[in-house]
Amino acid sequence: MWAGYDSVVPRFICLQQKRSTCISSLQNFASVTHLLERLPVSRRLLLISLAYTMPIAVLLYFVVDGINQDIRFSTLEKYGNAYQRPLALLLEHLPHHHRMGRRALAGDSGQQSSLAAKQAEIDQAFALLQRVDSQHAADLQFTREELARRNRSEALPAKVQQEWEGLKKDVLFASLGSSDAAHGRLLERVLLMIKHVGDTSNLILDPDLDSYYLMDSTLLALPETQRRYAMALEAFEELSRQTALKIADRVKLAVLASQFASDLGRISVDCDTACVEDQNFYGRLQSLQSGLQPALKRYDAVAQPVLQTLARIQEARSDFDAAPLVKLLIQQTDAAREASFTLWREIAGWLDELLDRRLDHYRHLRAIALSLAALAWLAAVGLVVLITRSIAGPLRRVVRMLDIASEEVAMGVEEISHSSESLAASTQEQAASLEEAVSSVGVITDMTRQNAADAGLANTKSSVAADFANRSKPSIVRMSLAMDAIKDSTDKTTQVVKTISEIAFQTNLLALNAAVEAARAGQAGHGFAVVAEEVRSLAKRCAESARTTTDLIEQVKDSTRNGITVAEGVAGMLEEITTSSEEAATLIAKVAAANVQQADGIGQLNRAFEQMNNVTQSNAASAVQTASASAQITAQARELSDLADSLTAVVEGQGRRPL
Repeated sequence: MWAGYDSVVPRFICLQQKRSTCISSLQNFASVTHLLERLPVSRRLLLISLAYTMPIAVLLYFVVDGINQDIRFSTLEKYGNAYQRPLALLLEHLPHHHRMGRRALAGDSGQQSSLAAKQAEIDQAFALLQRVDSQHAADLQFTREELARRNRSEALPAKVQQEWEGLKKDVLFASLGSSDAAHGRLLERVLLMIKHVGDTSNLILDPDLDSYYLMDSTLLALPETQRRYAMALEAFEELSRQTALKIADRVKLAVLASQFASDLGRISVDCDTACVEDQNFYGRLQSLQSGLQPALKRYDAVAQPVLQTLARIQEARSDFDAAPLVKLLIQQTDAAREASFTLWREIAGWLDELLDRRLDHYRHLRAIALSLAALAWLAAVGLVVLITRSIAGPLRRVVRMLDIASEEVAMGVEEISHSSESLAASTQEQAASLEEAVSSVGVITDMTRQNAADAGLANTKSSVAADFANRSKPSIVRMSLAMDAIKDSTDKTTQVVKTISEIAFQTNLLALNAAVEAARAGQAGHGFAVVAEEVRSLAKRCAESARTTTDLIEQVKDSTRNGITVAEGVAGMLEEITTSSEEAATLIAKVAAANVQQADGIGQLNRAFEQMNNVTQSNAASAVQTASASAQITAQARELSDLADSLTAVVEGQGRRPL
């Protein structure tokens, strides 16, 4: 159980660490996003352009890095060529020192001064090697660690110089065999150092054919030839002390002749190829074209006698005295060896010139690449600035126009909202006034109907009175007098009824005007209020007329009673009373019919007022809805203004606002 717990805890800790890492990454991303949102659109476009230039920058980096590697490659070749110079001096002087030492050990006391001079030259060569090594040891991997890694620890310059110091002290005291071995080891160390220089300085990998073939001469062919010359001189000195050549000696000389011829052919091919291929790489090197072939001819003029003398020795009889030819061969070989070092120095100089020209080419190419990249980048930046301005400028103008338009819309909507609210309030007031008018017209209608009913009742009573008059002829005289009073009252009643008719007519006209005003709506509420006021005034007049009619009818009733009373006493006047009663009944019937018509007209007016009330109520509801819609449009205008502000923030950045 505890083992399982121990395995769970590290997993939990690992998950917590991963969670913390994810949260930290999200926070960093959020902060970067927030920072980008605060930038104006022009800066964002510039960042996008810079992001697209990153691959180009990477490609440029690789191009320049490749050129720098080529420069580094050629620079190392120059370092290697410089490192070879002191090694070539050692390769030149050590065999001389060896031969002088052999002669001194053989008893030639005259060699000691020459030996000391040669040692001084070798010391100078080591001093030059030490100076070059201090400059280029790390680049050419001549450090203790690198040499040990390549199993070349014996090629360490300090160690080789230490061996030379030991050899120099014991050169006159060592045996001939130990001297030969010491010189041989020292020469092998120098050749190993030359090989190491070729491996680490890229000379052996030279990519250009002209410099490659010169390198082949300086690094391989000439050093090998010079080593053979040194070995041949030792062998020739041995042969010079013999009176006759053995078969083995002839074979050795034949091998040397073949090797010398092969080396000379290789050097000639290298020089010829370098001259031919020179024009294919960075142009023709005039000093190389004019000096290499003469230098090769000078060397060939010195080397050919060696081959000719070797051929003469091979062609001579076995019993001939070879000592004079061998001594001549020693002189010729020594001269050829010196000429090979002269040729080496000349070729090394031309190799340096070729490498310098290659380095100049690469540096010029790098400068062109960087210049073109800089110009392209500046052109791209200028194009980006132009594109950014072409995008951001119209956007800013659109934002300003949108902002102004949103403000104007907001102001207009606000005015509409205020007007809608005012219209809604006015319409509601108008609806309330119309309701009052409808109520008043209803009252008038009821009163008119009551008048009609009263007129009908009066008609009935008039008929009854006529019948009563027929039965009461004795009271005709008094009834006649009463009927006169009734006639006067009836005239007044007729006048009142006419007034009521006129009021009804005017009320009808006012109702029509009110209908027209209501149809117009809008600001016509004031006119409608005036019409409604007139309707109410007419309604009052109708009420007063109705009351007057009622009073007169009461007077008619009183007069009629008086007339009946009188009619009882006046029988003679009964016929006239009967006629008057019938006429009164006819008039009252007409009044009743007129009242009915008036009631119908007022009912129509009431219905019209009700329709107007409904329309007004609908208009009030529409005004309220219009006010609500105006409020919604106001909110949308504010949202439009907020959107304009957001677009402004996108164009100008969240930290800025347009002026």
